[in-house]
Amino acid sequence: MARKDPDKYLGRWDETPFEKLTLPWEVKSFWRLLKIGSTPEPEYTHQQIVDWSARFWWEVLEGSMSENDDEALKAAADIAQDIEAQWDLFLVESFSLKELQTMNYGSVSLPKEWFQEWSDGLSNIAL
Repeated sequence: MARKDPDKYLGRWDETPFEKLTLPWEVKSFWRLLKIGSTPEPEYTHQQIVDWSARFWWEVLEGSMSENDDEALKAAADIAQDIEAQWDLFLVESFSLKELQTMNYGSVSLPKEWFQEWSDGLSNIAL
């Protein structure tokens, strides 16, 4: 017997829509976002910062910047990849499946200390 909704499976959720950030793919832009993420009232949501980080990582790894041998840029991309992974882990460890399927992801905040640690790490290797 066929399932009623073959595209739907247990454990699935989609993040709520949001405005994507259009900052340049530069280490300084990334560092600025991390500093913003560590403030009490950030001007961008953590969801937006995580999304930009994931796209930055992709640009460095596979996109227009892949021929660049800049070690600082590659190190920044490693931090960006960690941010995306930590976001996913934070979500699944902090919320139930039902919450993940219905919540506004723009209201989710990662610990501010994480952003400070990431920006400090970026400062040490790339700025």
